[in-house]
Amino acid sequence: MNNYRLSTSNLNLEILDSEEKDKLININPRVGHLRDGRIIDILSNKIIYQAESSIYKILDPEGNILIVQTLTEAAKIIGVNIKTLSSKLNEEMLDSDELMISIKKFKVKRIGVFYRNKLNNMD
Repeated sequence: MNNYRLSTSNLNLEILDSEEKDKLININPRVGHLRDGRIIDILSNKIIYQAESSIYKILDPEGNILIVQTLTEAAKIIGVNIKTLSSKLNEEMLDSDELMISIKKFKVKRIGVFYRNKLNNMD
């Protein structure tokens, strides 16, 4: 056998008491999830950019729909700097599910992949 098995036979486990369980269950969240898949630090009210759960829907000038996984891919397809696309998405995205931003004859929308309506009231 190896040491990386998911077995508890050789481990001394500490059991949580009910007070510790209650603390864990009722703890206030540190992050909130926005509709477009971005994650925000609740205490500082700042976006955590390394932890996105988004995809990007791109409508090209010919009317083709492209779906890409990263902002980098989207920026490359459109032919703009990633910071330009990011700031435009951050500034101009409205709460409507149908609106897309326009940039260089393309339309772009950030879509939250794991968004659940009214999660943490951050939408």
